[in-house]
Amino acid sequence: MPRSSHVLASLGREARSIQVELERTGWRDRFDFLTRWAVEPLDLLRELRKLKPTVVHFSGHGSRKAAITPRAGQAARRDVVVYGRMDSESLGTSLHQVGDCYAGQGKFAAALSWFERAVAQKEKGDLHGHVDPGSLGDSLRRLGDCHVSLGKADEARASFERASIIDSGNEP
Repeated sequence: MPRSSHVLASLGREARSIQVELERTGWRDRFDFLTRWAVEPLDLLRELRKLKPTVVHFSGHGSRKAAITPRAGQAARRDVVVYGRMDSESLGTSLHQVGDCYAGQGKFAAALSWFERAVAQKEKGDLHGHVDPGSLGDSLRRLGDCHVSLGKADEARASFERASIIDSGNEP
């Protein structure tokens, strides 16, 4: 959970930037943009089970990895990758983006471009499970060390019909 008003303002700007980029795309009527806070470690898992999102974006502002940091006296912090992989098959989640890769404004457009390209690749039969975003062209190079994996690739195109994005902001 962010500890300063500066981080909260940053998360608000990032959420707005994502929403603006989604509204500019040809797919704008096929996305629901939802933000959720993971205040307690199980909050994230509960929201994933409740919403059954297609696209999940975790944002770990101020750290190299997105993580849920518990309050004093609780178990050690848990990397959100654990939660993302824990139940993704039963959740039906198709695209996971984990880390602080989209912390800058405007970078979500590149992520959305990546997703659209992944769908196009799948339609051509070129997509096989795991994709390195750096290999998908100039627009994605600025995403740096992002790690994006696409599961259930055969459902990628249909997933646009029920896509939701969760942005969970946490500061260790």
